[in-house]
Amino acid sequence: MTDFDKQVSQALRASGWTVEHTGTDGEMLATERRLDDDRRMVVICRDDSEPVTAAGLRSRLATPLDLLERREIDSVYVITAVDAADDLKEYATGIRHLKVLRLDELLAAALDFGEYLQDLLDTFATSPDGLPDYYVPPRTRLDEDLETVVRRWIRGTREPNEPVGPEPDQPIAVLGAYGMGKSSFSSHLAAVLAQAAKDDPHARIPILIRLGDLAGEQTLEGLLGKQFTANYQVPGYSFAAFQRLNQAGRFVIILDGFDEMKQLLSWNDFEYNLGQLYRLHDGDSRLIVLGRPTAFETDEEQEMALHSGGGRADAGWPNCFEVELSPFNNDEIRAFLGRYVRYRRPDLADPDAEVAALWEKVGSRHLRDLARRPVQLRMLAEILPEYAGEISELDLARIYDIFIGHLIDTVIQREDDKNTRAAFDSTERRAFLTALAFWLWKEQKATFVASETVPLELVEPYAKGRDLLAVRRDLFAGSPLDRRIGERFGFPHRSFQEFLVAETIWSRLRTGTLTLVEADPLVSQEVSSFMRLQRGRQETAAAARLVKALKPGMTLCWRLVTAVFMSEEVMLTIRERLDARLSVRTGRANRRNQATITSWELLLLTTWTRKHPQSDAGVTIQEVLKLAQAEGFTLTALFCVLRLGGTPRRVEEAFQKLVAMLVGGDTPEALRWALVTGGQARPSGDYIYLSRLNGSWSFGRRTGEARVETGRNGQPILVGGNELRVRWLAVAGIHLALRLDIGRGRTANARAILRSLRPVFGMWLPTAGFISDWLAPNGDLAADVQLNEDFEITSAVRDQILDVLEPVRTACAALGLDVALMERGTDSPELLD
Repeated sequence: MTDFDKQVSQALRASGWTVEHTGTDGEMLATERRLDDDRRMVVICRDDSEPVTAAGLRSRLATPLDLLERREIDSVYVITAVDAADDLKEYATGIRHLKVLRLDELLAAALDFGEYLQDLLDTFATSPDGLPDYYVPPRTRLDEDLETVVRRWIRGTREPNEPVGPEPDQPIAVLGAYGMGKSSFSSHLAAVLAQAAKDDPHARIPILIRLGDLAGEQTLEGLLGKQFTANYQVPGYSFAAFQRLNQAGRFVIILDGFDEMKQLLSWNDFEYNLGQLYRLHDGDSRLIVLGRPTAFETDEEQEMALHSGGGRADAGWPNCFEVELSPFNNDEIRAFLGRYVRYRRPDLADPDAEVAALWEKVGSRHLRDLARRPVQLRMLAEILPEYAGEISELDLARIYDIFIGHLIDTVIQREDDKNTRAAFDSTERRAFLTALAFWLWKEQKATFVASETVPLELVEPYAKGRDLLAVRRDLFAGSPLDRRIGERFGFPHRSFQEFLVAETIWSRLRTGTLTLVEADPLVSQEVSSFMRLQRGRQETAAAARLVKALKPGMTLCWRLVTAVFMSEEVMLTIRERLDARLSVRTGRANRRNQATITSWELLLLTTWTRKHPQSDAGVTIQEVLKLAQAEGFTLTALFCVLRLGGTPRRVEEAFQKLVAMLVGGDTPEALRWALVTGGQARPSGDYIYLSRLNGSWSFGRRTGEARVETGRNGQPILVGGNELRVRWLAVAGIHLALRLDIGRGRTANARAILRSLRPVFGMWLPTAGFISDWLAPNGDLAADVQLNEDFEITSAVRDQILDVLEPVRTACAALGLDVALMERGTDSPELLD
């Protein structure tokens, strides 16, 4: 039995037929049970790649048609893989009860999407926030109506006067920042296409899948099975039938929220899920993916995800056509306000006057840019009519804060009107929503959740002696949360959750109940943006304290670093300690205030200086050099010098000094022993402690730190303990010597090619403390570091550097070390033979 025969059999069974094989290949007998009589038909399966002709089928039809003539069966069906030839279609029309169908036509009849289509229509029409009443169609950055672009692509043809767009066999990737209307568009499009499919059985069926609940690996079979058997009931559904129909061009598949799927997933999990979803790009399919571009941390990730796997041969992914959403223009803002005011206040005597008053405020210089995102414009339309404060006091954080309170107050008023359950005041409701937002973000990695899965510990503070299950039910039922399929609840917009998560992270960082390392994986780009907006006196004071928690070996993402530390006030506190440490401004040491400066703080000051060169908190190359000598974080200092830039003379002099410091340290013999004999490496400060993987170094009875001595045979031996201490900067110096090629004996000035140093930074800087998302997976520094790529080195300085590097080069050659040692990765290095 071929796979084609199996699909035909499954389709018939899904339609209520009992199927048995006649013993002839590609032929089966199907029976439909009825109260008064059974209905029987012979089904002939033809999986030919070419159209089946009447002549080619006439002999196969002889026996079934004879049975049909004697009324021993009721009908004969011929199921083909491709369209039958015209002569077979004409032949079939002349014989009663002989039908010729393609497999996809049979499957379409077997899979009943009627209820699903109606649900798409009902979900959009009864949107809890009234979306259909004020929906404004989005435009692309090329100023085209997005729905027009999509409809032209679905149609698969382009008229001569129509603009260039996606090819029919090319998925569309709709990109837009938060609040730009991506989910609203996907809901609207699904509803429009659902109505078209109900009106025309040959129209494509929309399949809308929200990706926000995908956490961890998810097979396509499991995702679609849940969609059409658990979330929705589609009689006759099978994965094989769905894929066949998809190949045949029966669907438009809309995948909304790939950024929510990416949220808090590792790249490997995200890559796996994306590969599964791209299996839907097949045959004559139409596939749309929507999401925030901030799902991708680098251009390379975006290229990988949306454009054929970034050229990777084994990916097999399609090349998506990117469409970027445009913010609202003035006309669209006014159209939205007009529709929204009439939706929210249908009893207004003069809605035009209300819209004009709103436009005067929204169109002000202070709010105009905020109003260009639909989600923020809706918030402004809600709060401005009753807002009595100064417009200049409204920033995005304040708007979110007021609007969330407005949602809560609306719920309280509704409950007071119903008077059906114990009321919770606005403070309690806000606290519960905040706790729920953080729990969902941290523990569930999701936006929507079933209420019964929420732990009772989140509910207990509001119980007041009542039954916890009842309190949980009331908190959900009487909250400004949206309800989806079944009993799953979530925030009306993901940005509301992100705002509350940002608040919680700040609160817990202030109280010490969340560490920087724990906060690091929780901070997305949007959460980071909200944290920057929420930063006030309390948060700045907390950040100044948290600077002291930055330790060597700690890596944090730039999103967290910039949200917490990148402020003038925090940088000035570091600058004060720097002055005390180096006595730059006083001319003498202030011993009482002479606190140490960590490599992290130097990195922060350098980054701040690069962005704010006129700031009082800036740092200079000379100060970096002094700190490198005083504190011993030479490689960080080298990175900071290159990050700061400056005049060629200053950079090359600093470079020369730092190279000399980097390669100073232990002897080549000690390094050889460490590299060849060493097992696992444990970084601490400027040193790496190496210990054996198998057994222990036990040349002496003492344990602890060992040393290298020369034995009687002239070979190095280890004495004094089972752990060897090696100054890691010397090892980094070897890598530097191998990577840097400036040449000797040239008459002209040389150029230091700093790109060659990136793997050195990628491997060793994390041991001193660094910003994790500046390091790409291959160990190179990410593009946004913006190092000065090259600089000239005069012949005199070049020879001085080479004099320092020459012994290290010689030692490397003698020890057989090469650049391959560099490729161990960006974590704490393991120095193995």
